[in-house]
Amino acid sequence: MTLTELFEEYSANRSDLTRKCAANMRQRMQKYVLPALGARDIEGIRVSEIYRLLQEIREKNETARQLINYVGQCYTFAAALEYTSRSNPAPALRQLMRLPAIKDHYPALGYQQLGELRVLFEDKDGKQQGRNLTVTRQAVLMALYSLLRIGECAALKWAWVNQDTNTIEIPREHMKMRRDFRIPVTPQIAALLEHVKAFQESSGIESEFVFSVSGRRPLYSGAPTNLMRKFFKGRMVIHGIRSMGRTWMAEHNVDFAVAEASLAHVEHNAVVRAYSRTDYLEQRRKVLEQWDEYVNEQLS
Repeated sequence: MTLTELFEEYSANRSDLTRKCAANMRQRMQKYVLPALGARDIEGIRVSEIYRLLQEIREKNETARQLINYVGQCYTFAAALEYTSRSNPAPALRQLMRLPAIKDHYPALGYQQLGELRVLFEDKDGKQQGRNLTVTRQAVLMALYSLLRIGECAALKWAWVNQDTNTIEIPREHMKMRRDFRIPVTPQIAALLEHVKAFQESSGIESEFVFSVSGRRPLYSGAPTNLMRKFFKGRMVIHGIRSMGRTWMAEHNVDFAVAEASLAHVEHNAVVRAYSRTDYLEQRRKVLEQWDEYVNEQLS
């Protein structure tokens, strides 16, 4: 199968794309990739060849970035249908290209600046608040450890904690992507849950929710947003925590599929989803443990 044939089949399968997105994908592939590599068999195309091709348009930062995504999606599609045994070249291309970061909808600090978030957990005198963290700060810490969206964090229930599998099992109706999701309970998450339980007991809070001020309702998800805005207005929003984690994964060579699954992202391609029968739980557990160790190092 040639790359052009693969691209045509992949494009036909992407009925979820808007007309504009589909047109942009086709225009970029036909202009920059397919003229040089379209007639080649997908098994024989080397990452180095794609890299040299993209180097020619390096100054077109966003175009190069999108082409890496398009080529990677095509190969993921091909692997799902057993057209190829080749792995997705996108992670290697991202590492080779080292494209400059672009501003996105959610301002975020680089993961190297994670230590600056210590201010969120400190008293005015600069001392760590430790066991006396407020419910809002506890939820922010859970967002850092789990990389969940803050609304998903705020809605967590004690009944979802499964000690047999060492996971937190969130029903689909509470997830943005409307799919059941399991969070690996790392040592840091386990310690946080123990702290929250002790905090609730000492504060006389009886609640089905992990994060609750009144006991009757879950934490208002806007509270962590407001806390972040207070200290980092214009530099970082609460959703930026996920950007930090995803960038850390990319720069630590975490497999693309595992990284995407770690953020509860859903593969948009229906065929690829149909062939994917795993949520990469144990791979995600190892990644999250390493990330949580990094978080603790930066916040200490």
